[in-house]
Amino acid sequence: MERRLHEIIKDVRGKSGLNQRQFAQRIGCTPEYISSIERAPEETHRRASERIIRKIAEQFSPSPHDRERLERELLFARTRESVPKVIVEEFMSDPKRISLFRSEIGMPSPFLKRLRENIEETSNNSFHTMLKATTKEEIEEALNGLLVLPRKSVVELAEALGQPPEEYLLLAEYIPKEFKSLIMHKGMQDMFRTMSEHLTPEEKDQMIDVFSSILEMHVKTKQRKGPERRKPK
Repeated sequence: MERRLHEIIKDVRGKSGLNQRQFAQRIGCTPEYISSIERAPEETHRRASERIIRKIAEQFSPSPHDRERLERELLFARTRESVPKVIVEEFMSDPKRISLFRSEIGMPSPFLKRLRENIEETSNNSFHTMLKATTKEEIEEALNGLLVLPRKSVVELAEALGQPPEEYLLLAEYIPKEFKSLIMHKGMQDMFRTMSEHLTPEEKDQMIDVFSSILEMHVKTKQRKGPERRKPK
């Protein structure tokens, strides 16, 4: 279930170990303001402003990546709560609509659809314990449209769920659609399987970078030369 804005803010303050006065001093507002935005909006008719949201993310995130993720989650929750409830309920009742909406923020909707299906189908309920580059919380955030998973996490997820990494990379749009026929070639798939068996996620990521550069260079060269003409027999 998606967390509400005041719940996220209260959780951030709780993890910081600060009381409302100390928390307010860090982000430049009054303790009374913090008290009001930590209560449900139907109780106070008040929501955290965008300026305060960005300040919270800036002050209470250990890394730029965490800051971006927290800011996105807070802003997403604020936007969701600003829309009249009847419209939200109608919108949220249609999986196709919400997938389309979330894909604008996070991962492409075809990738999320495939990931959800594979997670539901897997018999290994503890597959996330096999992951090194991705946490269970990050997977949930990605499925909720709040996080874009890096390429190595996409590869790692595919392997943990017993899926071909190249298919996940295509759906996640880390490999251009123009290369689909090449990637799905048996020789390339054999190579991917070999990579999966012998390389670490970091090494696989580096190899994909190399392949992407070579393919892009080849395409650009071909575009400059134009279509090849067959010699008459």
